[in-house]
Amino acid sequence: MWSIKHQQRLNRSMSVMIALSCVLGCDAQEFSIQLQGIVPLETSSCAPLQQGQNTTLLSRGTVDLVLANDYTINLSVINVLQDPLKVNNLSTDDGYINTTDINLTNAVIRYIDIDEVGLGLEDEIDVPLAGLLQSGVVDPVAQKVTVLTNNMMTNLRDGGLYNGRNSSGRIAPIRGSYTLVIAVKLQGKTLDGKRVESNEINFPIDLCAGCRVSTQGRGDTCDMVGDTEIDLLSQCPSAIGKDSIYASCALCKQVSVNEAYAPLCED
Repeated sequence: MWSIKHQQRLNRSMSVMIALSCVLGCDAQEFSIQLQGIVPLETSSCAPLQQGQNTTLLSRGTVDLVLANDYTINLSVINVLQDPLKVNNLSTDDGYINTTDINLTNAVIRYIDIDEVGLGLEDEIDVPLAGLLQSGVVDPVAQKVTVLTNNMMTNLRDGGLYNGRNSSGRIAPIRGSYTLVIAVKLQGKTLDGKRVESNEINFPIDLCAGCRVSTQGRGDTCDMVGDTEIDLLSQCPSAIGKDSIYASCALCKQVSVNEAYAPLCED
């Protein structure tokens, strides 16, 4: 025969099940994962900028094919599923099983050649991910996703868009810029195996050759790398040539991706 205490526990467990069902099946949010945008990189730590109320997300990216061999973004991500334990003021003694935390499984990236110049990229790729998004956490976390790999960058350089004739009339890499738009969404599974996904965000990227090589240090002083750039080389070399990070002529010659593109450090 059921005691009153057992009945109370059963009622509370049923409340958890109803709440959880509504969270996963009746939630007003269209997506269980929310992407807010792209977090800038803090070069002094080579980590995503700490997010707060006044954090400015990137509106577009830049990657210089002279200086960079890949391009990685940090997505600002929130798990928007509600935690029934907190919503219903319950405790672990009520038999609660966490099913609203999300294990990320992959990112789906679409590549949109808006200028229709023939960038030579696949229309869509799937990138495996690993990471846990806890429910009930209001602060976004940064999820790293490589959207342009070394092979992709090599193919872009070899595709002919950045080839022309130099001052001597010989075929050689030239300065140029094209816009790529990436459309990104994340997918994952809750701890009880339900598939979930995020909204999709579009992020334009300027693909250029030489646009992040500054005029500073050209000519007679092109062999001198400044102290600030030496610090950058030691702290966060992966940031060089990307987004708002420029390289002087001297630094460019030191880190350029190959000999063929090195002349653009001074052109």
